Amino acid sequence: MMKNPVLRVYAAAGLHRLFGCLGLSVGFVLLLLQPAAAQLLPFDVRALSSGLAPVVAQTQAPLALNVEFRNVGTNTIWAIDVNYRVGQGPVQRMVHAFPANGTLAPQGGRRTVRHTTPWTPLAPGQYIIKCWGSNLNQIRVDGNPANDTATTVVTVVARAAPRLTVLEVFTSGSCPICGAGAAALEALETRQASRMACLHYQQNFPGNGDYYQTLESVRRRQYYGIQAVPYAVFDGGAPEPANRLSDAEVVLRQAVPCFLEIDAVYTRQTAARTVRVDARLKALGPGTSPHLVLRAAVVEPRVVPSQATNGQAALPHLVRQLLPSATGAAVGPLVAGATFPLTTSWVIPASALNCNLANLVVVVFAQDTVTREIQQAVRARLNGVLAVAPDAPTALDFVLTPNPVLARAEAMASVLLPAPAHVALAVTDALGRTVAAVPARLLPAGRQAFPLALGGVAPGLYLVRVTIDGQTRTRRLVVE
Repeated sequence: MMKNPVLRVYAAAGLHRLFGCLGLSVGFVLLLLQPAAAQLLPFDVRALSSGLAPVVAQTQAPLALNVEFRNVGTNTIWAIDVNYRVGQGPVQRMVHAFPANGTLAPQGGRRTVRHTTPWTPLAPGQYIIKCWGSNLNQIRVDGNPANDTATTVVTVVARAAPRLTVLEVFTSGSCPICGAGAAALEALETRQASRMACLHYQQNFPGNGDYYQTLESVRRRQYYGIQAVPYAVFDGGAPEPANRLSDAEVVLRQAVPCFLEIDAVYTRQTAARTVRVDARLKALGPGTSPHLVLRAAVVEPRVVPSQATNGQAALPHLVRQLLPSATGAAVGPLVAGATFPLTTSWVIPASALNCNLANLVVVVFAQDTVTREIQQAVRARLNGVLAVAPDAPTALDFVLTPNPVLARAEAMASVLLPAPAHVALAVTDALGRTVAAVPARLLPAGRQAFPLALGGVAPGLYLVRVTIDGQTRTRRLVVE
C-alpha cells in the first residue's frame, strides 16, 4: 500500500492515461472487477412474508396466506407461481398473473398475492410454513434460489377471546371546548357501548373549576404525555383530539385478535362504603408480554350534578379510582393456560364529591407498560362469582433425548410414574398426522422408556404426546 500521497496521485493519473488509451474509464474497469456476487441477476424474486400472525386461533380458520414478494432482479415480473408448504405436507401451488398495472417492477418492486388455497390447521400446536415463488413469467427459473423462501413459525391455539376496547378520555369541566363537544362524544360512546368501555379522567385545567380531578387522573394523563384537553386514547395508542374519534376506529380496534381473557367480579359493601374487586387474567396462547400490568378502574357512569363550569349538566364515565394504584399490579410473563389473580378494594373517602356507591361499576384491563397497548378489558360482574379455574396440571417428569435428533436416528421418550398407570404415546407431524404410536398399556411405577424409531420421517417439527390415565402431556421434538 502506498503511504506517500504524492505517489498515490501519480499512480491514479497513470491509470487514467493507461485506460484512456484503451478507450476505457477507470470506473468501467472497476465495475468489471466487482465480484460476481454483487451483480444483479435477470430473474431473482424473494418471498418476504406469509402474512400470517405468529399466534392464531384455530377458530379463525381457514387462514389466508398473503405472500409478499420483492423483485431483486433486473427484469420485470408479470407472472409467478405462488407456493406454500406446512411442515412436510404437500406443496400448495397457484399460478398468478399480475394485472397490467401491478407487475413486479425490477430492482425493488413489491407485491402481495393472496393464495387461493387457505390453510386450516387440524389441531393446536406449532407449525412451520414456507412460502416461495417459482416459474417466473411462466418459463423462467429464479436465478438465486437461496433467497427464495420466507419461513414463518405459527403457533395455533384453541381459541381467541372477544376483545373489549378501552377508550380513555381526558377532559375538564372547566374547558369550553370539552363542553361543546360532550354531546357528540357521548353519542359515539352510546352507539359503541357493546364494543368498548369508556373511562373519563377529569382534569382541573386549563382553568380552575373541575372538582373531580384526582391524583390518579393526573398521573394517567402524564403517563400518555398529554398536554391538552379534550384528548382521547384507544387501547393505549397515540393520543388524538376527542372531537376526531369515529365509529370506524372502534370497529377496527375491537376486531384485533386477543389471546388474553379476564374474568372479574366486584361487590359493594354499603356499611363500610367499600368496593372490592376480584379478577383473574388468563393467557390463551404463548408469547404473553412480560411487561403486563392489571388495573381495575372504579367508574361512576353518570355524575349529577356535574358542578362543571362549561355547561355540562352531567359527567359520563367518571373514573373515581384506579386499583390497586395508578401503576397497576405487575403480572409478569404467562405461559399458555396460566392465570394471574388480583384482589383489591377501595374505601370511598369523604372527599369524593357526589360519589354514589350504589352506582359504581368496575372495568378491569391488562396493559403492556412498554408498548402501552391495552390488550384486553372486561366489565366486572356485580356480586358474581369468579369462574372456576381448571386445576393446574401436576408436574410430570417427561423427557425426550436427544432433542434435536438426527433423521434416521433413534430418540428416547421417558416418563417417571409415581404409581402404576395406563400409558399411551403418539408422535405427530405439524399437520397432525401420526407418524409413530405406542398403544395404551398398564405399566408399573418407576421410570418407563419408549424408543422412537424415526427412520422414515422427514426433518421438521414433531409433537410427542404421552397420555397417562387419560391426562395428556406434550413435548416438541425437532428432527434435523
